[in-house]
Amino acid sequence: MECGGWGSCDASQTGLTGLVILALREAGVSTDDMSIIQAVKFIISKQRQDGFLQWTVPTQPGSYYGTARALLGILVGSYRELLEMNRKAVEKAINALAEHELPCGGWESNPGSGTSAWATAEVLFSIYFAGHMYVEEVWRAPMHHYVRMRRWFARTQSLNGSWDNNCLDCTARVLFFLSAYGYRGTELWSAVNFIMSFYREDRIGDSPWATAWSLLGLMAFAGTKEPTISSVLEKSIFSLMEAQLDDGGWPVFYDSDVAFESVTAVAVWALAYYRNIRRGLSSILA
Repeated sequence: MECGGWGSCDASQTGLTGLVILALREAGVSTDDMSIIQAVKFIISKQRQDGFLQWTVPTQPGSYYGTARALLGILVGSYRELLEMNRKAVEKAINALAEHELPCGGWESNPGSGTSAWATAEVLFSIYFAGHMYVEEVWRAPMHHYVRMRRWFARTQSLNGSWDNNCLDCTARVLFFLSAYGYRGTELWSAVNFIMSFYREDRIGDSPWATAWSLLGLMAFAGTKEPTISSVLEKSIFSLMEAQLDDGGWPVFYDSDVAFESVTAVAVWALAYYRNIRRGLSSILA
């Protein structure tokens, strides 16, 4: 868009813009690229005084998962000098998220939507990653956050290994962000088994969105050489590539012919992640 973001030029699309930045950076686009610079500038321009980066109604709290994704976009999309310039914006966003942590230790995806495992994973990781980038211990997932994280996810995981009511892409998102966090608890192996149960002939899931997130989760946790899942990864990658439309985008469902930016971003992210890990390269979130 002319404003530098994706989706539209209002503050409801900063999370999508952050997701696109993640995909482009994983695909090798430099922080010096004008598209990345303008995207980060767009996100910063929409920040409210209370710190939220994504919001729709000025008088209500902003989006928790949207702010987390926008925050990650700032962090991976900013070159060193810009990262220092954006420190205050990052700190405000972290404080906004921290203030809305629920007593149970989790977050909602949006205000009033109910607790969400996938949103909690994204929020926790965005705070941790900010600490990783700035080397600030106070943002580096303090021990009370780590303990709460383990209790929260262990308590909310279903017996079949899933989170958020047997949701495949939700479970995959939790697996991805907890793995990127560095966590390797037994709960994650249960999540891997749940995700693998959705493998049918040539792919995991019934949509490019679910397939791409499943790929990201499995690769972040186990890499590409785990014998029990390597062939599943290869076949799912091929199916995802085959689903790309003529205009370059990916649809919500495999039998659809309309591309969506969010689905395209996650598909590109998964493909780039696979390419990088096969080449022995680290993820941008490492």
